[in-house]
Amino acid sequence: CPPEWVTWLQESFIVPSCLVPYGGNDLLPDGTQSISLRLFGLERGLIDALFQDDLCSTFTHDLLCVGGTDVGKHWFMTAAEDWPEVTEHLRVHDGSNTIRAQSMSLHELSQAPFNVYFYTQRKGDLVILPPRSFSQTIHQGITASLCWERMTVRGLEIFIYHEMIFKQR
Repeated sequence: CPPEWVTWLQESFIVPSCLVPYGGNDLLPDGTQSISLRLFGLERGLIDALFQDDLCSTFTHDLLCVGGTDVGKHWFMTAAEDWPEVTEHLRVHDGSNTIRAQSMSLHELSQAPFNVYFYTQRKGDLVILPPRSFSQTIHQGITASLCWERMTVRGLEIFIYHEMIFKQR
């Protein structure tokens, strides 16, 4: 990510200081966190991110910075409390004992035994995924997003007490 964009993100007050990388409640030390600029110029309707959960119970942030009026991202997300049902469904769907990111069709998502929430992100929208939420995105046109993760005390507790055993498999 260009350093100017990171500086802008941290100093512009577009995003509240408690949500920016290295903000007050972020346990990830300065310099260990990845702030990425993701550019997509995909053909309309192509899946660009597999159906997957966050990394180690972090909060995932996606700020759409570039996009026109008919351009955006379609998000398919699950509730954090549905994590056990989603992981079991993915194990059965994949046929293995591990939880792997997978591409799921709209039909598969609509038939899932858990709620899947839909949101269309437009330029200027910040999407925040809580720990244990699964998501998949489909881009609509050329977009650019600033993306980062934050680790909070609650996220660390969730990871230690609920997920670490699954990540070790």
